[in-house]
Amino acid sequence: MATDEELTIYTILNDNWNAENIAKPSLNYQDDEAVRDVRATPYIKVYFVSQTSDPHGIGATSKDTEARVTIDIRSSKRATMLSLRDEVIRILDSKRTNPATGYNILLHDGGMKQAGYVNFYHYTIDCFLKQIRKSVT
Repeated sequence: MATDEELTIYTILNDNWNAENIAKPSLNYQDDEAVRDVRATPYIKVYFVSQTSDPHGIGATSKDTEARVTIDIRSSKRATMLSLRDEVIRILDSKRTNPATGYNILLHDGGMKQAGYVNFYHYTIDCFLKQIRKSVT
């Protein structure tokens, strides 16, 4: 069975969103939009960046893997972008251990504000889904 890290993070966010903190924005993880109007906010896009694998054991019979996924947050209002960021971090922190089937740990980098424009605020958070001692046989 194929692993879809983007869908995993999307599902964690979608299933654990607390609308009492802030209304759930448009969430997406699929590359089905050729062009997106950046003024249509708030918006969160989840996308896969990379994966690493480190062998373990005699004969390298197991491995640790780490998938890096970025959560891209956009809003026309700074306060909304900051509230979205806080809700995303709350969710990620709550799913730190055993975040989804097949994964042991979910970490994140806390995020980074990206260059914005007038009435356009942009923040990204890198997540790291880890599988520890996964059998390669």
